[in-house]
Amino acid sequence: MNFLVSQSDPASGYVAFLEWDDRYAPGCLREKLDIFERYPQVGLAYSDMSFIDATGKVTLESLFWSKNTRMYRDEIIPMDEYVASRDPLIVSYSSAMIRKPVLAEFFPIGDPGLPKTYAVSDYDLFCRIASVHRVYGIGKPLTEYRRHVGNLSSAYGGLFRDLGDLVDRYRREWKISEKTHREKMSWIQVLTSVSCLSVWEKSQAFRAFRASLSHSLAYGWAFKAAIAVLLLLPASWSSKIVRSRVRRGE
Repeated sequence: MNFLVSQSDPASGYVAFLEWDDRYAPGCLREKLDIFERYPQVGLAYSDMSFIDATGKVTLESLFWSKNTRMYRDEIIPMDEYVASRDPLIVSYSSAMIRKPVLAEFFPIGDPGLPKTYAVSDYDLFCRIASVHRVYGIGKPLTEYRRHVGNLSSAYGGLFRDLGDLVDRYRREWKISEKTHREKMSWIQVLTSVSCLSVWEKSQAFRAFRASLSHSLAYGWAFKAAIAVLLLLPASWSSKIVRSRVRRGE
């Protein structure tokens, strides 16, 4: 990602991203450019997204609407508020466009020495930008994010491990409160447990479930209760239930 950004036209005022096999909806870039023209203090524009499957069929019309995620419009997002959210407030590189001078403040993306497969560089970048620069969320699914069996489980292990390491680092640097750190770490273990259940790894799912309780017994209790029930089911049943819901963006 850093190499690609370094190759962009020096005269350009913005950088937009399009990852892997995602797609832009018609008008995606134009609508984000319009935001920058209307709001000169906004450093990052992002949008809602829909999910598509391997064939391009829409499986979820609006991710933010389905999760009732707040859209921030011409606002700064305090880091505690960003990290405390159970779902990412800005989802994936493909949904974002950034003013080049703003991106330059955080370039290179990620810390030196991070592995090339670092899975949360977008989360880290957006969180840092949003905590000091105004962002604007467009409440339309201008990005089509492709979800299929191949990415249901393959990225989850590294994603949650890296996110946990990042949240630990934010706490060490006194960027977030102890309460936010404790609840977020509990939630990451909930997600880890769910991802393990999706691939029949019940023993790993149980370890993650137990770790979530050690961070916070009460936070996300309804999800923890559901996981407890899934752990009692045969592995094939719990895997089928979880995978069907994850594919739909639930």
